[in-house]
Amino acid sequence: MAAIVIERCPQYRLEEVKEQLNQGLELLGGLARFVGRGERVVVKVNCLLAAAPERAVTTHPIFLQAALQLLKERTDNLVVADSPGYMGFLAASRATGFEAVAKAEGVQLAEFHEAVKVECAEALLYKHFKIAKLIAEADRVISLPKLKTHGLMYMTGAVKNIFGVIPGIRKTEYHLKARQDKWLFAKMLVDLYRACPPTLNLMDGILAMEGNGPANGAPVPLGVILLGEDGFAMDEVMARVVGVNPERVYTNAVYRKYVLAGREPAIELLGVPLEEVVRPNFQPIRDVQSVIPEWALRLGKNTLTPRPVFLAERCTRCSICVRSCPVEALKLGQEKGVVWDSRACIRCFICQEMCPSGAIELRQGLLSRLIR
Repeated sequence: MAAIVIERCPQYRLEEVKEQLNQGLELLGGLARFVGRGERVVVKVNCLLAAAPERAVTTHPIFLQAALQLLKERTDNLVVADSPGYMGFLAASRATGFEAVAKAEGVQLAEFHEAVKVECAEALLYKHFKIAKLIAEADRVISLPKLKTHGLMYMTGAVKNIFGVIPGIRKTEYHLKARQDKWLFAKMLVDLYRACPPTLNLMDGILAMEGNGPANGAPVPLGVILLGEDGFAMDEVMARVVGVNPERVYTNAVYRKYVLAGREPAIELLGVPLEEVVRPNFQPIRDVQSVIPEWALRLGKNTLTPRPVFLAERCTRCSICVRSCPVEALKLGQEKGVVWDSRACIRCFICQEMCPSGAIELRQGLLSRLIR
């Protein structure tokens, strides 16, 4: 049975965050159970892009700092790392606040560049992955996911956060393989997590994101921290905290169906009772696909799959979406906005994830609207 701890933490006050993390770790058996003296530890944050902490796009720097201060009680051999969807991690860390925290704590920041092959022994589809060498060679990996909505997977949490261990542009290869198939992409994420599970997940849900996630949704104060070893169990609890059916999250649905063979996940909840932290009226991503059988998706992909809509009035012509598109389905308009090639688009929604100005929204197809 997987133990998941729920702790309350209403604000990003360093000592308070640190206290709640430590309290949660004690319920899991103490930090010494997860990190040995002097071990090489990689702290994998969520650094989707260069965004200010108050936007709730990335792991909050105070949350990172609290985790680092606790980890330093066990080891000084710490590295903070990730591979953003666009631009380098070191450059993005200036905007996210990670750079300042690393300097204050005397901790190294690192990019994921060099890749090594790892196997997935019980793969659903993907028998091996090329992941960051830094991750593969670490004694321990501590993952710090952010609680957010997600245009492709409905929500992003502990499992989706591990996608960042695939260095740089290699991530687009997996979007290309899955194309419009959210189930296929979710199977890849499940295989990846099982191939390189972190030692521990510490989820930042103090300031979460609802709506048009994972980059341009609305910050929403949840005041919650989740702790646990099992990322799949954590994502189940994450969904329940915001009042979402866990099976609406594609990675949860895939794990239940193909790994648990339809069984309910066995989860032991510790800390604050779930019913005391459930958030009413949380606004998720609008998505009908997660409740439609796979055979129906294959028959009506284009009418069921959300499409990106480009809002010219918000567009700053930064061209980040154009350069991020793995199939070159976008180009800048002659005067303003972005021109979208719907036939070339594979509905990976990287453009929507990467847009720094909220100029791209996801809207349902006709059949999705009729079903709703």
